[in-house]
Amino acid sequence: MKISLYFATAAVALMMIPMHADAAGRVKARGATQNEEGGVTVGAASCARGSAGAACRARAVETDGQGNAQAASGGCAKGASGAGCRASTTTKGADGSVSRQSGSSYQSETGSASSSGSYQRNPDGTYSGSRSSSASGAAGSYQSDTTVSSETGAARSTTASGENGSVSAETTYKRGEGGSREVTCTDASGAVVACPF
Repeated sequence: MKISLYFATAAVALMMIPMHADAAGRVKARGATQNEEGGVTVGAASCARGSAGAACRARAVETDGQGNAQAASGGCAKGASGAGCRASTTTKGADGSVSRQSGSSYQSETGSASSSGSYQRNPDGTYSGSRSSSASGAAGSYQSDTTVSSETGAARSTTASGENGSVSAETTYKRGEGGSREVTCTDASGAVVACPF
């Protein structure tokens, strides 16, 4: 699967915005073609620019004629308050398997945030996945990590901290077996204290 080739082509096309942008500062491109794998590749890309900022996005779907398919999308935007990007890819196999990866990020003068994750479903129905998210700014920081599996269940670890201390939580759950949750709080000096909730 050569879906990345589409994005390379789209990037080249978007660099030609001054030649093809309309009066409002917008440019669009789309198309469909048969590929070497016996399937089709369909894609679209667009950009818009104005006084408030600019944004670009692209998406594509590719098949190989044998039941395999891949879809991808992504975009970035920039404005007065900050800039961010996101992207995702989903792959479906002829054997029934499915996998997905995604991520996003944001940056401003006061802080930043990001998230990324993946998911896999196998032909036999078993699955697994994970996601990690974080953020930081003047008020403090946040981190969360989650895993899920058809065999072990779900687990999440979360920590939030600021000038007054921190809170961390560990949570697990498995269908048919139940779960557990443990929360720990600390004060500004790092000493463990009773949680106020």
